[in-house]
Amino acid sequence: MSAWLYLCGEWNFTISSDSIAVNFRKQGQVSSLNLIPAMNNQQLKNKIEYQVKRIKKAKQDPRPEPPSIGTLGLVMILPIVGGVYLGHWLDEMVEGYSTHWTISLLFTGIVVGFFNVYFLIKD
Repeated sequence: MSAWLYLCGEWNFTISSDSIAVNFRKQGQVSSLNLIPAMNNQQLKNKIEYQVKRIKKAKQDPRPEPPSIGTLGLVMILPIVGGVYLGHWLDEMVEGYSTHWTISLLFTGIVVGFFNVYFLIKD
């Protein structure tokens, strides 16, 4: 005989005489996980309480998703490209230093890009 206990909206536990299973729905797909093979009532009760606490904690305190590779690439590349374009424009304005500003702002863009990636990952 099975008993159903609905928790946290889309999570439910199936408790039968010989096992416990967790069923959860995400984006319309239902997944099941057999948590505990047959055990005595006290062990079963402790496992259920632990899982309920874990699920409630996950619902209350979700972890932020890490930044994607594309975002990291953009925050790294944009300062470098911007520095090169600005340096090239400044080099065209000043005679005698054909690549001085371009190279200087290229390295500045690299440093700024690495700092951008560091601070994005740190948060």
